[in-house]
Amino acid sequence: MSIKYSDSGFLDGADETKKLSFDVSGVTTGTTRTITMPDGDTKLYTGDGTSGQILTSNGAGVAPTFQTAAGGGKVLRVLQTVKTDTFSTTSTSLVDITSLSVTITPSSTSSKILVTANVSGSCSSGSGGAFALLRDSTQIGQADTAGSRRRSSFSGMLHTGDGSGDVNMTLVSSTEFLDSPSTTSSITYKIQGLTQGGTLWINRDENDPDSTDRSRTVSSITLMEIGA
Repeated sequence: MSIKYSDSGFLDGADETKKLSFDVSGVTTGTTRTITMPDGDTKLYTGDGTSGQILTSNGAGVAPTFQTAAGGGKVLRVLQTVKTDTFSTTSTSLVDITSLSVTITPSSTSSKILVTANVSGSCSSGSGGAFALLRDSTQIGQADTAGSRRRSSFSGMLHTGDGSGDVNMTLVSSTEFLDSPSTTSSITYKIQGLTQGGTLWINRDENDPDSTDRSRTVSSITLMEIGA
């Protein structure tokens, strides 16, 4: 390969219309910029790609190119609400458990939201309680049942058993559900509860007021936004 040099730059020896020149107009006045060669053959490549792309190797002897970064499986953020105070209801229809909700605005319509919730509480003797997970006003993660069975989002429903009054303890109900809300608008995940008669208590047991040695518990709801 024959190379010539002239005032206009480097010229190809066989075809002097092929030229290489250097433009240093962008260098700060009074500054010298140095190009350092590695100890090996080097190729220069053109192209800037687009915002968010990464320079990707295409194998030995093949020019690298800018490509879209592989997506999926990235936890973009984690939000959590921890309820430390108590709550009670005698409603036999689902009602909001106060302060047990998290609001999120997904960054993309393709994002998935992993919801993990733990609700601790107890019920009146001989009664029971059930919970539901909702995205805004829509119940999600429910069992598919027929007849009069309750459609619950949670495992470990609260029950006191024989009604004798001897079972007085806090129990934990939990759920984990991967939701696909397909929106970039603000949405709220929340927990609702009901009692099957008597009283449903959250973060305390039935006899909590009767003794100072009764334990108090916490309930929580956690959201993880996962990039698709």
